Amino acid sequence: MCNPAQELSNAVDSVGSAASGIINSVGNSVDAILSNPMPIIQTVALTYALGPSGFGVASAANAPIIASAAISAANGGSIEKIALSAAAS
Repeated sequence: MCNPAQELSNAVDSVGSAASGIINSVGNSVDAILSNPMPIIQTVALTYALGPSGFGVASAANAPIIASAAISAANGGSIEKIALSAAAS
């Protein structure tokens, strides 16, 4: 038989665990950005330069993909990291 109080408790625990995981992920991302902000700054600048507001070499949709991959390559990223950077944009 189902115990509604136990089910509610389990649901609250699950939500709490998920929220904790999200907060930890955001904290880790902020720490990574603060410890090495140059790739973020470079990617934003290159996206602007390549996009329609800059030289117009790439569309607004493609400029962040190209910029992320280029910055990853310029910073010595492996082929896997370059592909991951492009895919994550």
